[in-house]
Amino acid sequence: MSVTETSFFIPLRLGDEAHSYAKKFAAEQATPENAKRVYLNTLAVCAVSSYLQWMEFETDISQGDCWNPVVRRFHDVADLVLPNLGKLECRPVLPGETVISLPPEVREDRLGYVAVGFEEQLDRVKLLGFAPLAGADNPPETIPLARLESFDSLIECLEQLAANPAVALQEEVEVGSVPAPVPAPVPVDLSRWLQGVFQAGWQSVEALLGGTEPEPALAFRSEGEEDFTGAVKRGRLIDLGIRLAGHSIALVVALLPESSEKINIRLRVYPVGNQYLPQGLTLTVLDESGEPVVDESGTPWEVGARDADNWIQWPLYGEPGDRFRVKISWGDACVTEEFVI
Repeated sequence: MSVTETSFFIPLRLGDEAHSYAKKFAAEQATPENAKRVYLNTLAVCAVSSYLQWMEFETDISQGDCWNPVVRRFHDVADLVLPNLGKLECRPVLPGETVISLPPEVREDRLGYVAVGFEEQLDRVKLLGFAPLAGADNPPETIPLARLESFDSLIECLEQLAANPAVALQEEVEVGSVPAPVPAPVPVDLSRWLQGVFQAGWQSVEALLGGTEPEPALAFRSEGEEDFTGAVKRGRLIDLGIRLAGHSIALVVALLPESSEKINIRLRVYPVGNQYLPQGLTLTVLDESGEPVVDESGTPWEVGARDADNWIQWPLYGEPGDRFRVKISWGDACVTEEFVI
C-alpha cells in the first residue's frame, strides 16, 4: 500500500544538536545553493537516525559520506550508515515537490531511500515513506512520492537483514579440475580517497617519505602550476627489483576536485633514502587497455628522470568512472598501477 493511499507519515522534532551540525557543515560551503543543500541533507540524516534509534536499530551517523567534508562539498549525498546492514539515503522533500530526486552518486550502494518532508519551519520534519533500491542496472533519477511504501516495509527490510546477515560465498575446486583463472588486480579507487578511505599499502606522504619530501612538493606546486594545498595525497613504495638495488622509490598521487565532474590529479615519483632518482627512470600514463596515452601530436604522456632529479611529475584531469594506469620503469624492470576515479 502506498503512502498516498494511507496519507500516513511520521512527524519528528529536530533538536539543537541536529541544527548545530547542519549550521557547521553549511558554513563550510562556497555558495548559498550548496549551503542550503548540505543543511537540509544533514537535518534529513539526523531525523532518520533519530527515528531508527527509537525503533532500536543501531546507526552510525558519522561514518556516512555526508559527514566527510570533502565529499559533501562536491556531492549531493545524505547517507545514513546502519552498521552490518548497509546505507539508507535520506532525501529532503520541500513543499510542493512530488518526487524525490536521486543524484548519480546515490543510485547504488544503498538499501533504499527515505523521503524526509520539510516545511517552512525547520524544527519539525515528516518522514513520508520508504522506497527500496530497485533497477540497479538502470536506476531512476526520481521516485514519485505516490510510489513510496510505508515504514512497515522499511522496518521489515531491516529486520530481515539483521536476521540473515550476508555470508561470503566460497567456491570449492575439485582435485584435478581446471584451475580457476587468476582474478585481475583490483584498481585503486580514487573516489574512495575523497571519502577518507584508502587501500592497504597507501600511506600518508609524511609517513612514506619520512619528512624528506622536497620543499616545492609540500604544496604540490611547481612554477606556473596551481597550488595543490589541501589536496588528498597518498603514496606507496614501488619495488622494481634488483635492478634498482640501493634506489628505493615511491609513487605519490594527489587529488584536488575542481567540481563533482572534474578531478585535478598529480602523479609524482620520489626517491626514498636517496637524494636523487636513478637517471632514466620513467613515469608513463597508460589507458585502460594498457596502451600509452598520447597527445594530439602523438607524443606519449611520459616523463623521465634526468641527472640530479629529486622528483618527476605528470599532471592530468579525470572524471568519475575514468580508468587509467601508471607505469614506472627503469631499464627492463617495470611496475604498473591501475586506478579508477
